[in-house]
Amino acid sequence: MQDTMTTLDRSATSSRLLRLCLLLVLSMVSGCVDLPQRVNPYLHNLRAEAEKGDPEAQYRYGWRCQVGWGVKENPREALWWYRQASQKNHSLAIFRLGEFYRDGIEVHADLVEAYKWFQVAEKGGLAWGAQAIEQISPRMQPQEIKIAKERAEEWLQKYQRPKK
Repeated sequence: MQDTMTTLDRSATSSRLLRLCLLLVLSMVSGCVDLPQRVNPYLHNLRAEAEKGDPEAQYRYGWRCQVGWGVKENPREALWWYRQASQKNHSLAIFRLGEFYRDGIEVHADLVEAYKWFQVAEKGGLAWGAQAIEQISPRMQPQEIKIAKERAEEWLQKYQRPKK
């Protein structure tokens, strides 16, 4: 009887250990665990692609820095990556810049600048830009909105790439 209980205890312990190991491996692969990049090849490759100038990789790596998913949370670095991707017309990165200015994350809160970025995101086809504009417009003066629209147009003239 005692041998049977010992075998059952070992089996249950082994099963728990196996589930824990599986959970750790899945967390590492998905980037949910804050591990050094040399341990997580996906993040290493993502950062390498971002550094090469891939706007999607720049946005994704910036988002991970913003929320701390797989890397240490670092809003300042996220802001830097979003700016890089925005210069290549990445609409989500542009939208995130608007959020940073609206909320004062690593920059002084500035509704004019936030409106500008949301306007650019909207012109890039991101509906969230229009929704964000609707939310902040009531807190702005007409002259501020005019300035923001002018800044958005200036930015678009400088960075917008023609559609192919």
